[in-house]
Amino acid sequence: MSEIATPRAIDEYSLEQHAGPYASWPLRSRLLHRGRPCGAALTGYVLEAQYRVGERCVLITSMDCPFEESYTIALLDERHRVLGQRRVSWTLLMDVAPEGARLRLRFTDRVLLLSVTPRRTLRGRGTHLRLERRELLEGERWWQRR
Repeated sequence: MSEIATPRAIDEYSLEQHAGPYASWPLRSRLLHRGRPCGAALTGYVLEAQYRVGERCVLITSMDCPFEESYTIALLDERHRVLGQRRVSWTLLMDVAPEGARLRLRFTDRVLLLSVTPRRTLRGRGTHLRLERRELLEGERWWQRR
C-alpha cells in the first residue's frame, strides 16, 4: 500500500449474533467474512460500517447500548487480521461517508476524520489508522457540518 486509497463501502463482513440476556454477552464478537468465521474477533455487537481502503478494510462496531455509546474502529489486512484498533465514546454516530481519501464520521456534537496511511515500521512497511477530531462550531449543528 504505497498510496493513500479512496475508501469504498463494502458488504463482506458481519458479526456473530449472541443469545440470552445482554448482560451475559461476551465483550467481543467473532468476525465473519461472507458468513464464515475468519479467525478475528472485535469488540461490539453491531457492525455499523465497513469500507475497503486499498488492500485494507476499516470496520466500525458498536456495543448497541443506548446512552452508553462507544465505537470501535478496526483496521484489517487482506487476511482478516486486526492491524490496529481505536475506540471512541461519543454520542450517537449519525453518518459515515467517504470524504476524498478519508472517512468522515459524524456524531451529534463532533466530526471525526479517519485516514488509512502507509508508514514505515521496524519490519518494513505498515499501515496506520489516523484520527483527526473536528469540534462543531458554536451554533453549528451536526447536519450542517461537511
